[in-house]
Amino acid sequence: MKKIYVFILSVFLLGACSKENIPMYDTVNYIQFSDTYRDSMDISFFFYGNAEQIEIPVEVEMLGNLFLEDRSFVVELDKDLSTATDEHIVLPEYYVFRKEHVKDTISLVLNNPGDARVRIVLAIRGNGADVLAGEYSYQYKIINLSSEVSIPEWWDGDVEKSFLGTYSIPKYQLLIKVTGEGDWTNLDASTRRAYALQLKYYLREMEDKDEVVLDVDGKAMTVTVIG
Repeated sequence: MKKIYVFILSVFLLGACSKENIPMYDTVNYIQFSDTYRDSMDISFFFYGNAEQIEIPVEVEMLGNLFLEDRSFVVELDKDLSTATDEHIVLPEYYVFRKEHVKDTISLVLNNPGDARVRIVLAIRGNGADVLAGEYSYQYKIINLSSEVSIPEWWDGDVEKSFLGTYSIPKYQLLIKVTGEGDWTNLDASTRRAYALQLKYYLREMEDKDEVVLDVDGKAMTVTVIG
């Protein structure tokens, strides 16, 4: 009986060694967006002045072995899921994922939608050969495109009380024009104060020229920053 056990064990070990010596190669790689489709992007041409076309970066990543050569892959507008059309976005025939990179960046060229608000749903299609689309939740990128503007989250009670006063679209537009900055999300209090003062001094300068800047209520535009 012992000899039988030894024989069975020997066969098992030989089989295990044989499997370990078989090289396992996965010739397929996967490319996907770095964020899931739930992390949609809101892009408004409001922040780009009179621009009719803008270019934005979007990060992609690969799964598998590093590419030893550049690899092409396709990104398409999913027309079944989008309200946008080809006139809203310019996509190349293919993008290139650079060799020896785990992450890379592609550029999306977007066209001003005018008064419309459209949803762009992009889908990674791979290249049909050795590059495929990655995980389902990362295959798609959703972009909400418009020329609209709504009160930004950073324009809260503190900003209203200490820096800019009541929000209005004309005031927001002028703030961007005067300071060149339209996003205060990560600005500290001293920087916010400096920008608010820039706007205040501009309003004062225009008043001295008898060219008072009016707000939406027809009254002179004001800010609340002290200085």
